[in-house]
Amino acid sequence: MDYAGHPCDYVSLTARGLVLQDGAHGLGSVAGTGTTSAHGNVGSAFSLHPAKLITAGEGGVVTTDDSIKDVIVRQLRDHGRSDGLCVAAGFNYRMSELHAALALSQLRKMSRFLARRREIAAKYVSELAGRVELPAHADGHAWHLYVIRVEAKDRDSFRERLADRGVGSQVHYRPVCCQPRYRAQFPKSCDRTPIVHREWQRIVSIPLSHAMTDAEVDQVIRAVREVI
Repeated sequence: MDYAGHPCDYVSLTARGLVLQDGAHGLGSVAGTGTTSAHGNVGSAFSLHPAKLITAGEGGVVTTDDSIKDVIVRQLRDHGRSDGLCVAAGFNYRMSELHAALALSQLRKMSRFLARRREIAAKYVSELAGRVELPAHADGHAWHLYVIRVEAKDRDSFRERLADRGVGSQVHYRPVCCQPRYRAQFPKSCDRTPIVHREWQRIVSIPLSHAMTDAEVDQVIRAVREVI
């Protein structure tokens, strides 16, 4: 998964076996091959949720350069049908024409959206470096999220003080092993992932969107600097 938009090294990963890219955060990222959204050797899945770089209102897209997998995916999204015959146990995952039209119109704006996100991320570096722990800035980062780290004991108060200054924040994400449903079934699972358990208690996502104005970006920077 290209967490927060940070591109994975798919060249190394695919050399080890079959890889399906979870590109929910990675649309527009550039991997080591220099190919936009270079993907796993099985294929890639991208989200078109309203919070993503581009949107269809909801839903997503699967891509692959394998003609056989392409046929299978197209069948599975349409009740397992091929030429009107049900040849597999499929689902109704078809995107409506209305949603597809929105996605296509957004796709034409993707480069501009991506450039603005990278511009904001660069400004966060120039204004916040040395004051708070910043995310790794890799070439080709898509910047779906901008995740900083603070001391775990201070995170709640840090977020509250940001909110007092009119700046929202979120935590992306609580680990699966810490979700009530899975913790109930696997109570010791978090004990096996101590780094994950430690780091999620430190992370805070500060606002980053291509729709942000310069004034809003400055407000975020000012709030973080005051709170830190």
